[in-house]
Amino acid sequence: MDGKTLFLDTDAGIDDAHALLVALSHENCREIVGISCTYGNCLVDQVVKNVSYVLQQCNRKIPIYRGAQTSLLRTHEDLLYHGQDGLGDIEGRQDNKEWIDSLLQPEHAAIAMIELTKKYNKEITLVTIGPLTNIALACRIDDNFPSRVKELIIMGGNHTGQGNTTPTGEFNFVVDPEAAAIVLDEFPKCCPVRIVPLEVTHSDCIEWDWICDTWLKQDTPKNAFNRSMVKEFFNKIKQSIPEGYPAWDVLAVGAALQPNFICESFKTYMTVELQGSRTRGQGVIDKRKAYLSALETYFRLYRYSRYRHPKEELLPSMLKSDKKWLIIDTDAEIDSALAILLALQHQAVGKILAITCVNGIVSVDQAVKNVVYILNICDCDTVPIYKGSDQPLVSTKLANESPYCGQDGLGDIRDRFDSRLFYSKVVKPENAIETMISLAERYEGKISMVALGPLTNLALACKVNRNFPQQLKDLTILGGRYHSDLEDTTSFKELNFIRDPEAAHIVLKEYPAMCPTRIIAGEAVIDHPINFQWTDDVWLKNDTKKSGFVEEIVSKALQFYRQKGANGYFVFDPTAIAIAIDPNVVIGTTQIETEVNLKHTDYRGHLEIKLRDPSNVPCALYGIADTMCNELWDKIAV
Repeated sequence: MDGKTLFLDTDAGIDDAHALLVALSHENCREIVGISCTYGNCLVDQVVKNVSYVLQQCNRKIPIYRGAQTSLLRTHEDLLYHGQDGLGDIEGRQDNKEWIDSLLQPEHAAIAMIELTKKYNKEITLVTIGPLTNIALACRIDDNFPSRVKELIIMGGNHTGQGNTTPTGEFNFVVDPEAAAIVLDEFPKCCPVRIVPLEVTHSDCIEWDWICDTWLKQDTPKNAFNRSMVKEFFNKIKQSIPEGYPAWDVLAVGAALQPNFICESFKTYMTVELQGSRTRGQGVIDKRKAYLSALETYFRLYRYSRYRHPKEELLPSMLKSDKKWLIIDTDAEIDSALAILLALQHQAVGKILAITCVNGIVSVDQAVKNVVYILNICDCDTVPIYKGSDQPLVSTKLANESPYCGQDGLGDIRDRFDSRLFYSKVVKPENAIETMISLAERYEGKISMVALGPLTNLALACKVNRNFPQQLKDLTILGGRYHSDLEDTTSFKELNFIRDPEAAHIVLKEYPAMCPTRIIAGEAVIDHPINFQWTDDVWLKNDTKKSGFVEEIVSKALQFYRQKGANGYFVFDPTAIAIAIDPNVVIGTTQIETEVNLKHTDYRGHLEIKLRDPSNVPCALYGIADTMCNELWDKIAV
């Protein structure tokens, strides 16, 4: 899987903890090979404890290396801006010595950097969010050290003469100006360097209203830890920066992992003032053409645009869960194909354990062929496919009623070739229901199940093994309508529940009592269509093999929606996949009790909502968030 290999150098204050949380949870971070500690916001031994404490909150084990205790030339005086412990003096904090000992390595941080860059030559992105002493030491111990680093991201320095520690200097550079000067002299000769200076972090602060009303109100264990750190810290910052939280170190990690949200930069020569009695530690840039011509590939000072605010890109992600393990249950029509494409490339997905097929728009045999075809388009032979039920539980099997899916379920692809060799690689002989049960037992509490078709397989699984639902981590269902007139307004029926109402009834009765269950009803998707102009001008213009496939399968659907006067293209199954991967993209969640209508002829298969006390009802009806934008759907065809 693509992604960055990081090594972090930190002085472990509160914004450092935020940056570490972002790195630990960000989809573009493949691995953190080590974390080195330097003095700064607190003494280096306390920094070791702080890094260990953050990792313990996330249950992540990453090697920690103790580094410099002082600056190169003088002892640093602790400012205690982040509290006595460096993390806001967390009430009731207890450091686990055994946990610390299990992570702390014997090597000095500088030696560890040198050896790791030999092992991972030109693979490591080095991110520094404290004073640069450890990096300067490594440069001086091994002249070739910078040449083995893939790229260096520095949070530090300034370029307009405005400081936050002295009148003219930024903290990380002021604490050890000589170290900063060494790094800025040695690295640009052989390694790309990006600097996130003080001005960038202050130019677009995160508004306090959003911090208090949205970010800190997320109900997760990580956010409980976050709240325990920031109360007094934020009160201090508000006194000097009323506009909001600058999120200093978070932006450096963002520059490393998600550089696409950085919209402005300039290249320049940069060094550090070492002699001035009032300007020692100040960043100095030289924009004269001679220097710019000679060194333009070396430094980039980044400025972050308001149109890609870090609060929307980074801060919510650091409180999310780890990568998802999925089982996708599908009838493999056009929408399901788009959903599978999204899941296959989404870096928040750790593994797709299985794709199970069920009768729906097409027969189960055709559904299997369609999934094989999709995986073949993606050159992916590592996801196993299993055949499930070809009949509804009780109801009569319905004919293909889709106005645009065609006989093959994928819009009748022209010159379609189904590879028997590829089929034999990915299609397994085991039954889908037995496989679902076996995987849930093996990976109890880890699997997120996503149901994109009729719920027959899931109903059978819970009937075969009553413990199956409680062994899942969660269940996301695309299905159902609860507005009786919706078909008339959209000319499109929701068929997943209608094709097997009894299965839907069983699932909604059995699963919510044992497993967190989300229902993505048709209304949630229809309220947020993809604009036709965007689908034509952007989405389908990607020049890739997958984009050509997407364009072919959705062409009839786009034509159908236009003829019916819809205001965009409805992406049902991809929405369910996106929410299963990251539930934080939704708004309007309603905790309710639901059941499926089995009696009324006209509304058979529709959702019925029971407005009772929701406190004991774990089934959630979801509405799609405004943040589910075209950028997410653009991933499908990449």
